[in-house]
This record gives sequence, structure tokens and C-alpha cells, in this order.
Amino acid sequence: MRRIKIITAGIGAVSLLAASAALVASPTHAADCGSTITGSGTPPTASCDQTINVTIGSTITLNVTDATVTMSPTLGGPVVTGAPQTATVSTNNASGYTLTLSMISGAASNSLISGSNSIPAGSGTFTTPATLTPSSWGYRLNSFATDTYAAVPLYATPQKIGESTDPVAADATVVTYGTTVSASQASGTYTNKVTYTAVANS
Repeated sequence: MRRIKIITAGIGAVSLLAASAALVASPTHAADCGSTITGSGTPPTASCDQTINVTIGSTITLNVTDATVTMSPTLGGPVVTGAPQTATVSTNNASGYTLTLSMISGAASNSLISGSNSIPAGSGTFTTPATLTPSSWGYRLNSFATDTYAAVPLYATPQKIGESTDPVAADATVVTYGTTVSASQASGTYTNKVTYTAVANS
């Protein structure tokens, strides 16, 4: 009886397995899905990355209490104040907001006017508020020293009176107006208008 030996091609078998493993381990992948992708591997696999964007717009609201401030000083008397106004700002803006105060656009001066008579703004500023002298007016914030006031600037140069660097809900700034008049101040209703402006920061 003759014996027949079968010799297995071991090297060829190993190479075939390696090639098969390479096909399974290397599917087709793209960084984006901008074009058609042909799958590879076993089983054939194709994948790509997609970007999901959600855009949320910036919003801001401003509410100021008491549209009209009324003061009734006594001739030659002490400083009197009106009811405090509260300017409340809410915004979802990631960088927060800036709140400014000024006279209205088009105001020729920051005096309170009654016909040909006036009560000028006081000498104080936001950085250096001062006491009011007879026949002057101004505003004050809670951060000012006691009984000191600042003049409201004209519209072209508004004064920052409040701010935030983050989103806020109902962030409040309290503003109080005051005046004192001399014994010779003419009678009348002295008036002017101011503007509060809330801007979302860029």
C-alpha cells in the first residue's frame, strides 16, 4: 500500500487570514458626509461624521418703573428726591449687557426747563458725585456716597450705570433724582427727559 502525504501550505494560510483580518478592521470612514462614501471591509462598512448646530439668538428686555418722577422742593429748603426708579434688565446674551443713562436724543441741555427759566444740572459726575447746591438737580445710585449726586450727561455721551458680563434675569439698578432750589427760583413746572438704554454686549 502506498502512503500519500498531504502538506498544508501553512504560510499561505497565515497570509490569507491576515488579509481577511485587515479587511474587517478597516471600514471606510470620512470626516464629513459631503459626498457618497463606498464601504469596505467584511461586512462592508461606511461611516462619516456630521455636525449638529443649534443657534440661539440674543435677546434683552428693559423695564423702568415710574415713567414720571415728580419733586416738590421748598424755596431755599433742603434737597428733595422723587420716588426711586428701578431699571431692570434681563438678557440671555452670553457676554451680558451694559445699561446707560443720558438726556433724550435732541435735548439741547441737561437743565430742567420752565419757559425761559431753568434749574441747571449739578456739578457732580459719575466718578465724582457731589452735593447739590441751591437751584440744581441730579441723579444718584446706591453706590454713591450719602447725599451726593451726578449730572445726567447729554445723549451723545451716555453714562454707564449698570452692567453684567453674563446672562442675567431681572438685574436691577436703582436711580434716585434730587433737586434743591434757591429762595428766588421762579415758579413753574420744570421739566426735561432722560433715556435709559440697555445694550447686549458683543
